[in-house]
Amino acid sequence: MSGCRVISSELIFLTATVKVQAGNSQVKLNDTNERIKSIITATNSWMQFAAKTKRDLVLIENSGSMHLLRAHLTKKPNLFVRLIEAPIDTRSINEGISAGEFEMIRLFINNYDIDGYQFIWKISGRNFCPNARKVLLWDRKADIVASRNSLPSHFVNTRLFGMKPEMWREFSHKEVNFYTKGAFGSNKSYSSMEHLVTQFVLDQEVRGKRQTDFPKIPRFTGYSGSTNKIIDSKKRRVLLVLLNPFRRMIIKLLIGMTP
Repeated sequence: MSGCRVISSELIFLTATVKVQAGNSQVKLNDTNERIKSIITATNSWMQFAAKTKRDLVLIENSGSMHLLRAHLTKKPNLFVRLIEAPIDTRSINEGISAGEFEMIRLFINNYDIDGYQFIWKISGRNFCPNARKVLLWDRKADIVASRNSLPSHFVNTRLFGMKPEMWREFSHKEVNFYTKGAFGSNKSYSSMEHLVTQFVLDQEVRGKRQTDFPKIPRFTGYSGSTNKIIDSKKRRVLLVLLNPFRRMIIKLLIGMTP
């Protein structure tokens, strides 16, 4: 195993792609400079958060562009932070953007020592969560923390979710193929990362593992890669301010349990 020195009980790892493959129609935010700007802004914020909350942080990039990110980070990587260059993505052009992200997850989980952590969070490298202190709270009885209460699909929101190390190992060893819209998928094929993670969570619950939701609705800054629309709109901020105080009660009314 390669060495990420474990100095914290929790790890945050960010997945990022600076240069989108030509012809990948799933990605609307495909301007390299804009992607660099969003990744740098989010990573600098996560570096500050990790240092203040004593969490380890890893950034993984898969288009051969880590040098472009490294040049703009406000702090040099230290004991809390690791930058990892993944092999250049070759799957996304045929299988969609989820395939490239899954390979980054697989690379990190299978090649770095994660067993010293109690819990590991995966977050999109383009987005920061300003209310992370109230969101990244792990109930130690939970094996998985993820939100799947969003309509209409009830898929897990994979922009942010977390699992215990043993769950990550099982997840990363899955035989997985992704299929693009309109294509046929087998029982080992998934339409998206959201589809894959949702099915994994359901399978784990059948086995007796415990999934909980976030105590607060995460607020994200930045843009959506698939739509190129701003996530943190004024309307959404107001909505979160109104809903978050009643989140636990609303979820209990909907599904009979609290997050």
